[in-house]
Amino acid sequence: MKTTKKFFGIFPKILFFPVLFVIMALPQLLSKSPSPFFRSIKQLLESQSIFTILLIVFGILLLIVLIAVVAVLTDDEWKENMKRKVDTTEAVKRERGGNGIYTDPIPFIWIFSVLTYVYVETGKECAIVDGERIIETKQWITKSFFHDAVIRYVLLEPPPLIMTIENVRTQDDLYLTADISVTYRVRDPLAIIKKADPLKILQEHVKSQCTNLIGRLDYYTIADKKAKYENEICAAIQRESILPLFEITSVHLEMKLAVDPRNVEKIEELKRQQKEKDLLVEDRQKERDHAREIDKAKIGAGLTIIKETAEIAKGRSESTKEYIDSLGPRAILSMIGTPYHNLESAPNLPMLTEATERSRYEREKPELDNLQENGVIKNYESRWSKDGNFCGVVIEVDDGQIHILSPSYPDIAPTIQFISRSGQTYEWPIEKWNANMTIVHVITIALSKIKLLQ
Repeated sequence: MKTTKKFFGIFPKILFFPVLFVIMALPQLLSKSPSPFFRSIKQLLESQSIFTILLIVFGILLLIVLIAVVAVLTDDEWKENMKRKVDTTEAVKRERGGNGIYTDPIPFIWIFSVLTYVYVETGKECAIVDGERIIETKQWITKSFFHDAVIRYVLLEPPPLIMTIENVRTQDDLYLTADISVTYRVRDPLAIIKKADPLKILQEHVKSQCTNLIGRLDYYTIADKKAKYENEICAAIQRESILPLFEITSVHLEMKLAVDPRNVEKIEELKRQQKEKDLLVEDRQKERDHAREIDKAKIGAGLTIIKETAEIAKGRSESTKEYIDSLGPRAILSMIGTPYHNLESAPNLPMLTEATERSRYEREKPELDNLQENGVIKNYESRWSKDGNFCGVVIEVDDGQIHILSPSYPDIAPTIQFISRSGQTYEWPIEKWNANMTIVHVITIALSKIKLLQ
C-alpha cells in the first residue's frame, strides 16, 4: 500500500509536463494557420491513421509510467522498506512455523506483481524460490505476473543440536546417559526443503552413531579415562558422518551413569569379578615365586654336583680348579640344561695362557692322567686323524663310556656322547664354549650330566 501511494504521488508530477505541453499546443494544432513548428506537427498527425496516433499516445503514457517506477525504485527510503530483514534464526523455530532448518513461506511485496527485493546474509542463510531457485546474495528478483512465488529462508549455519540420549547400554551391560552437542552446516539447501523434518534425520543419525560407539565400551574399566574416550567418540562421529544434507563440524559428548537400579546390581557383579581376577593374579604370582624357588633348588643341586666332582679331582691342575671355582650358578645350569627364568649370559670362562711348544692336547694329557690316578675316570684312549691331528678321546667311567668328539679342537666346541652300561646313548652339545676351555672342562660337564641321569 505504501508503495502504491508512493507511485501515485510521483506519477502526476511526471505527467504534468506532457499534459501542459498538449494544452498549450492544442490551439495551434486546431488553428487554420499555425506557426511553422506546429504546422509540421499538424501535417505529420494528419498523415497518420487514428490507430497509429493512439499507439503513439499509449507509448508516451507507458514511458511516463516507467519513469515513475524508476523514480520509486531509486528512492532510498522505499528501498530500505522493501528489504525483508527476516530474523531467520527466530523464523525457523517450530513455534514460529519452521522446522529448525527452514522457515514457512515468507510474504513479500511485489511491484506490479513481478518484482521484489530479497535480502539475505551471505554465508549464514539463503532464500529458496519455488523450491528450485537458490538466492545466496541480496538482490532484485522477478516472477511471472500470473504466478505466486513461494520463498523460504534456509539457515546454512543453524544453532547447535543439543540432545540427551537415555539408557545407552555399554559392552559391560551398564546404562549411561549421554549429553551431546553437535555443530553442523547445511550441505544442500535445495534437498533440505524437500524434507518435512530434516532436523529429525540428523538427530536419529547422531543418536545411532553415539549408541553404537558407546556400546563398544567397557565403561566400568575405563571410567578413570572417560574424557579420553569421550573425545575419541566425538572424533569418530565427526569422521564417519558423511551425510548428503549436513556437514558435522564439531561434536561434544559427556557420559555419565544413568540413575537405574540395573546399574547398581551390575556394578556389584563387576566388583566381584574384579576381585576374582585380582585373586587369580595373586595365585599366579605365587606360582611364579614357587617356580623360582624350585629353580634355585636346581641351581643348588647342580652346584653340589660340580663340587662333588671337584672333590674327586683334587689332584688336577690349578687351571681346572680356577675354572670350577669361577662357575656361577647360572653358568652351571646352562651347562647341565636346567631352565632358569630370565637366564642371562653365562660369565666368560677363564683364559688359560700357559705357553708350551707341545700340542694343545699333549699339554692337557697330564690333567687326564691326574683324573685317572684319583679314580675320577678309569682310563682313557686318545683318537687321532690320519694327518696326526687330535680328533677326540674315549673315557671309561663306572657308568659307561664318554666319547668326546672334536675334529677341530679347540676352535669348535666338542660334542659329548655317553653310552651307558645298558646300551643307551646320550648326546649333549656344549652351548657355552670358550676356545681356552680344556678336555678336563668337558669331562666335568659330562660327569655332571651323567649324575643328573641317576
